[in-house]
Amino acid sequence: DKHSSEVIDSGLTDRFLKSRGLDENNLRFVVNNTPIPFVLTDTGIIIMCWDYGDRQELRVYLPIHPRILIELCPEEEVFLVDEEYVREFNKISRDEALLNIYSNSEDALKLLVI
Repeated sequence: DKHSSEVIDSGLTDRFLKSRGLDENNLRFVVNNTPIPFVLTDTGIIIMCWDYGDRQELRVYLPIHPRILIELCPEEEVFLVDEEYVREFNKISRDEALLNIYSNSEDALKLLVI
């Protein structure tokens, strides 16, 4: 069908990424070795705009495991995160979810209760 062929059309994907300024990015692993796992939202991905004062960066995150995110960003090296990063990421994930948040840890979900 037309949709499926567009999904696998790399030219269309390249144009989409370029139109959003994401064409010069890399995929890198964000590794979580803390006791708190990453949570997964019902949207599947998290899109954040980081404001560094003099510039802004759009980052796309895809949780693939409670301990690993894939990040679309300019950097290439593996990024090891601390507990503060995981807590903040999980709170943003909670706020961006449409309805549900998933985790393999009940305690991780309890940390997100407002």
